[in-house]
Amino acid sequence: NATVEILVDGVKVGEAKADGDGKWEYTFDPALTEGEHEIAIKVTDQAGNTGAESDPIKIDVDTKNPDKPVTPDAPGNGGHVNTTTPTIKGVTEPNATVEILVDGIKVGEAKADGDGNWEYTFDPVLTEGEHEITIKVTDQAGNTGPESDPIKIDVDTKNPDKPVTPDAPGNGGHVNTTTPTIKGVTEPNATVEVLVD
Repeated sequence: NATVEILVDGVKVGEAKADGDGKWEYTFDPALTEGEHEIAIKVTDQAGNTGAESDPIKIDVDTKNPDKPVTPDAPGNGGHVNTTTPTIKGVTEPNATVEILVDGIKVGEAKADGDGNWEYTFDPVLTEGEHEITIKVTDQAGNTGPESDPIKIDVDTKNPDKPVTPDAPGNGGHVNTTTPTIKGVTEPNATVEVLVD
């Protein structure tokens, strides 16, 4: 049945009444402003005796959604990876939760550190083929921002087929130069390793 005085940054803003079990609650009115505040209480009993001020708690009011997150770095060679468990990473709001979406479906989360750095290794594994990856960021206050622009990850864990033998230069392979040119056709955008002897 005590009266609980609520102080914000050292200024009284309201009161609450404890019930017969001593339980009380207070919803801030007037509303708290954005930013960090120190909250303390003083208690006055039914006889009018007022105790010392409590140790403060800190409340950081943040009602603003995070900005649209920066698209994470594409892993591998421009998003082409030869693993079903690639790692993506990026930078966002410090200590935020980063939601990972694959083709529009949430598959996991990562936690940003105090500098906003985060990374995520896919689990469950990605299937073969191309996927669109986006992220959403939720700050410590629970505000969630918009989805990032997508990156594309093309998972290809299969080795190329045995290549077709390149065309022989010159006259059936007989050439009168030390710098002949060979050529052929293989998987698009692949790297062709040339071996001599």
